Amino acid sequence: MFNFHAVQAQFGDSLILEFGTAANPSFILIDGGPPDTFKNSLADALKTIVKSNKLDLVALSHVDGDHIAGLLDLMAALEEDVANGDQPRIVVGGLWHNSFQRTIDPSGEITQRLQTLMSIAGAAAVAMPLSPDSLFTIKDGNRLRTFAKKLKLPLNSGFQDELVMLETAPPQIKFGSLTFTVIGPNKTNLEQLRLAWIEWLAKIEQKAISDPSTLANADVSVPNLSSIVLLAECEGKTILLTGDARSDHTFAGLAAAGLLTNGKMHVDVLKVAHHGSDRNVTSEFFKMVRGRVKCCGNEFIAFLVLLPFLTSLNLFFW
Repeated sequence: MFNFHAVQAQFGDSLILEFGTAANPSFILIDGGPPDTFKNSLADALKTIVKSNKLDLVALSHVDGDHIAGLLDLMAALEEDVANGDQPRIVVGGLWHNSFQRTIDPSGEITQRLQTLMSIAGAAAVAMPLSPDSLFTIKDGNRLRTFAKKLKLPLNSGFQDELVMLETAPPQIKFGSLTFTVIGPNKTNLEQLRLAWIEWLAKIEQKAISDPSTLANADVSVPNLSSIVLLAECEGKTILLTGDARSDHTFAGLAAAGLLTNGKMHVDVLKVAHHGSDRNVTSEFFKMVRGRVKCCGNEFIAFLVLLPFLTSLNLFFW
């Protein structure tokens, strides 16, 4: 059995993988969707779908608000259960999560400089809506790590330095009949993103000193954050979970993992990054990585149920 459940997460992502046997199923939650997802759909989905009342793993692809908010609400609910002396509404076996500090900003320099820019923009009454979002999601990632520690959840168990990364990940990670291969991020991706942040900050800081109003235009070029990219395999079927990773980063990871044949790869389901945005994926990527079904985000997934082949993969949409 290998079932793929797409939880209603509006413009975000929240996916449940179900595998094992009907008598003894296992479940993994990938991302939690944007604010209100837990209250409006994820809580009920977990009650209905996760019949064992246990998630073997909760994995956050990256800290954008449309992926992490529902997980923060889930962890807050579990903390409330503990505080009230109640049985946890669901048992979580572990968490995979790469925080911004662990991946891009180990010294804390980038976060501090971003906060300073926000202060300059605020003092000059200049709107920078995207940059505060980046800062808030960085803090959300730290909150999720704090929840994991308070709830005593294993964090990035089995990975070196508590970092989910291609070079230091085990070749394959098994959860019963399900196998994960870590495709990304890799060291090169993370260093490129760190340098992109440093370059962006230096450029914007120089302009802001002479004219704070330039911060409004600079806001549209905030560098991307890194995503955990996973290949899930079970019973001969494959799902490529890309988070919001850039397609060139994903392709490089597939090559490094030895998963390409003549420079190409076929999967049964390709979860397209960033809801199909052309900022994260190119047409060339689709020529090299082919999926029998392409998911661009929960707002489009309903169309997939019309495809007859899905019965062989046992995909379900919540």
